[in-house]
Amino acid sequence: MTLDDQAMLPTKKIQSKLFEFLIIIGFALLATFINSRMVRYGSNGLGDLLWHITWIQHFSHQVFEGVAYPRWLAGTNYGYGSPTFVFYPPLSYYLGTFFKSLGLNIDRTLSVLFTGCIFLAGFNFYIYGRYRWGKIAGIVGGIYYMSLPGIFNSVFYGALASALATSLIPLGMYFTDRAVRRQSWCIFLAIFWFFIALTHAPSLLLFTLAWFGYLLALGLQKKWKVIVAPASSAFLGFGMASFYLIPAILEQKWINIDYMADSKGGWRENMLGSDSLPFFVLNSPGKPNSVVAYGVLCAIALFLALLAISLTTKKTQKKQKIFREAIGWSIALTILVFIMSQWSEPIWEQFSFLQKVQRPTRFLSLFSFCSAGLAATATQFSLEVKKTLKIFLALLLTLAIGFGLRHSYKLSRAMPVLHNPGRGEIVTLDRLKTTLYDPYSDSLIDVPEYRPLLPDGSPPPAPSPNQPKVRVVEGDAEIEIEQWGSYVRQLQVNAGSSATVRTRTYYYPAWKLTIDGQRRDIERPPDGTMEFVVEPGSSEVRLEYGSTFPFNLGIAASLASFVVFAVFSTQWVKARPNSLDSPARSRS
Repeated sequence: MTLDDQAMLPTKKIQSKLFEFLIIIGFALLATFINSRMVRYGSNGLGDLLWHITWIQHFSHQVFEGVAYPRWLAGTNYGYGSPTFVFYPPLSYYLGTFFKSLGLNIDRTLSVLFTGCIFLAGFNFYIYGRYRWGKIAGIVGGIYYMSLPGIFNSVFYGALASALATSLIPLGMYFTDRAVRRQSWCIFLAIFWFFIALTHAPSLLLFTLAWFGYLLALGLQKKWKVIVAPASSAFLGFGMASFYLIPAILEQKWINIDYMADSKGGWRENMLGSDSLPFFVLNSPGKPNSVVAYGVLCAIALFLALLAISLTTKKTQKKQKIFREAIGWSIALTILVFIMSQWSEPIWEQFSFLQKVQRPTRFLSLFSFCSAGLAATATQFSLEVKKTLKIFLALLLTLAIGFGLRHSYKLSRAMPVLHNPGRGEIVTLDRLKTTLYDPYSDSLIDVPEYRPLLPDGSPPPAPSPNQPKVRVVEGDAEIEIEQWGSYVRQLQVNAGSSATVRTRTYYYPAWKLTIDGQRRDIERPPDGTMEFVVEPGSSEVRLEYGSTFPFNLGIAASLASFVVFAVFSTQWVKARPNSLDSPARSRS
């Protein structure tokens, strides 16, 4: 290296950092543009957004009360409570709590969260694409991933956790590709799996299946030993998240989790080709089949263009490698379209665990990722061909991105948002206003699948609003509420005779009852709440939400996994790199 070259190094580093900074700004501005209507005019109340607003409000409220992990939401179901976060991953709601702690109101918190998901989708794909294909392909793939309707549909229908999980997929693939070449990256891959496990359960299941399929393909192409460490890091990530995963699995017997399988018509009604989702029809811009149609049309066009160019230009080793990659992405897209269509119905019938994800169109997140991968591959291919062919591919990619941006823009304009409904109508406007501005008045319902079952296994009746917190249903007694917190309820009961007292709280095995310091059993009346008997005289009654055996088991498994992770990390750092070049470097 000459002295001039050494003098240029600081300048190149500054230019590189400035370029990366401009990339971040660019993706942030594009994300704000795509979600501009929500940013300017507030929430739309469509889809599952009402539930997510309710959960952010009550989750953050209990964190601010001092409950580090609010597994029981005390103020939902009109005050009857719900074990929502025994089963729903908490990461999105910790993020919501963080932004609320900064002083943002719930409207601004939602705008930041959803816009952040769109930004992360693009920027994370850029990180992945920059490593795999180079900066230009990474930028194009990132914009494509943001603009493809898959990510914005989650925003439009208020699927906060799903949008966050979709935005993290490229980062997981980046860590995977790095980890098969250098084991020290398994540290980051394990942390990724820890976080993705706490984001969205259906996305976790589907991405795990696809990811292990990708690892097996790598093992067949290269050496089996290169995938052992990445696979181990995934299991460690799951282990560290056991404090959530184990109770979420083992405690399902106490709730009506099967209700989810039939929601929104069930999985059969949400397959491409069904009566509700006619296959490959470009009709409503918010329909999943429209999303797939856009993606498939763009993918077919890109693949045919690559095929034609590959057959008509001089073949080189670099071109052949890129084209093989394009075939891989195309195969993945074909599999995903198949698994979302009615042709795969026998598979869904055979594997009941797939039905837990509610609808096949949840594969749209992976579909969007693979579509962006094909677009980035086409971009890389265009850099290896003649100028006229470059122009052709650039035009094709621009049209593909334009389709997606147009779709997202139309969908955004159709949003009947709170402060500017436009031509739309928010049919749940009253509920939305209550959820946003009066969430702690015991006037909010929660999803029915998490209501604890009755002793005979049947679901309890729907909770009734405006019920007293505690009442005497039999006998003679006066009750003074000394404390009514989210996790602790303290009562002073003065009974003239033996009395039966009922609380406006659903029974769940984590609740423990003590009367005058002695543990007592909790009875369950037909409405699914908690009931107990006090003897004549004055009694100190304490109800406290504690832990269950599955939760204690999960805590133990998480602690053990963190210890193993620390041990493995030292070994991964010391391991020698595998003799594999990075994809982008091998093409330069």
